[in-house]
Amino acid sequence: MCGVLRFACLFMALLLLCGCSADKRQLENLGFTNSISYDLYTEEDNEERKLLVTTSVPNIGTKTGKQREVLTAVTQSSKQAWVKLSRQTGRILVNGQLRNALFGMELAAEGLMPHIDTLVRDPSIGQRVNIIIVDGKASELLKKDFPDEPPTGQYIYDLLEKEEKHNSIPDIAIYSFARDLMDEGIDPVAPIIKMNKDHLMIDGIALFGDDRYRTKVSFKDALIFAGLRGDLNQGELNVDFKDANEIESVTLSSVIGRRMVKVKRVQNGEIKVLLGLHFKGSVLEYIGSRELNDTKDIAFLEGQLSDYLQDEAMKLIRHMQTNQVDSLGIGQHVRNSMRYKEWNSLDWKEAYAGADIECSVKVTIINTGKFQ
Repeated sequence: MCGVLRFACLFMALLLLCGCSADKRQLENLGFTNSISYDLYTEEDNEERKLLVTTSVPNIGTKTGKQREVLTAVTQSSKQAWVKLSRQTGRILVNGQLRNALFGMELAAEGLMPHIDTLVRDPSIGQRVNIIIVDGKASELLKKDFPDEPPTGQYIYDLLEKEEKHNSIPDIAIYSFARDLMDEGIDPVAPIIKMNKDHLMIDGIALFGDDRYRTKVSFKDALIFAGLRGDLNQGELNVDFKDANEIESVTLSSVIGRRMVKVKRVQNGEIKVLLGLHFKGSVLEYIGSRELNDTKDIAFLEGQLSDYLQDEAMKLIRHMQTNQVDSLGIGQHVRNSMRYKEWNSLDWKEAYAGADIECSVKVTIINTGKFQ
């Protein structure tokens, strides 16, 4: 009886080992793409524009000694690219782990709709894929290895995830981009990254008119832009301004922002939009002559911050109107203020450029650390 039990246990163990070995071999045969890039490509002796597609595939369970495999293809479309990419590797390429979709600036200016549509339609690709614009060639950035950082695909993902949590960049998921792209009342946005020697850095926020890149918001204005676009739950705000002949510097941490939008019709029927922003935060650092244990000085500082941020917010709004990009979703509020027939007959793109949009900003300092 004991011999039979021993034999049965040995047989089960062998089955498990064989199963694990088979699973391991199957995983080794799969290439889980985690990043893909798209660029315009023009051959020297041919003016025809094509698509340069590059993908990064981590080496899991292989003995190559390299962290990842980089594949590149030049084609007419992104779907054709997958066929060419697959023929360059002994592994089966799968998209289920795709995290980053990078687009070169030149391609973004031409329009991203065909490529976004292809990604959204692929059932194997999740809705949390990051849409990223690269200042320069996206392929060159994706190919580069950064010695002091994780593999490039993971490095990009970690960098953007951190900044999104701190409201330095907006929601960058393909779901959000595609949703805004199809909505007549708002235009999509995406972060811009670029290479800075041996590191990557965020270079601002790309603003789109429909599916085409039009202009950008600099990184220093990212939190103000985030407040204009919607509510904030966490952030850090750095402000330098001049008071008399003195330069003052304030850093607010744990910033909470609330946005209010009102749409009015003036007597001639034109649209007037009022934006109200309220920022609350704690003073993390202050350089200047004010005494932060004095309530009058705190009130004065709140006023200075409010005036400065209001001026910067209005500059951003005018910049967006000039470039005809409704990145703040003003059109959604205008649409909600009127009947469908009226909205349907309105050329919002044209109306938006000349709309009367005003913004007021209030800053409240919650505490000043040891001097609260």
